[in-house]
Amino acid sequence: MVKEIFKFSIRRLIQTKINGGIVLLFVALAAMIIANSPLQEYYNILFSKNITLTIGSFNLFDRHDGNPMTLLDFINDALMAIFFFSVGLEIKRELLVGELSSPRKALLPVVAACG
Repeated sequence: MVKEIFKFSIRRLIQTKINGGIVLLFVALAAMIIANSPLQEYYNILFSKNITLTIGSFNLFDRHDGNPMTLLDFINDALMAIFFFSVGLEIKRELLVGELSSPRKALLPVVAACG
């Protein structure tokens, strides 16, 4: 019973965009507090750990220089690429069928994005 209530609460928390933003805010705040506390050494050790995923002789997480990726490299490169890809897909959807489907509505955001 308690397990089902917990699963439902977690599912509802993840599905609600506002709650997702609140969770992101608290996790970012916790990361900043840990990074500036006596636990900083452990924080740096965690992000300097090497990540490997080897299939045969191919290592998926090799950098261009042949060294394995650290967790920080993975976050900076792979996860940010996925983030910007998903943002690009959202923008494309809005331009094709969403709020920005008419050129008049899309003009201001497009000009603002150009800088």
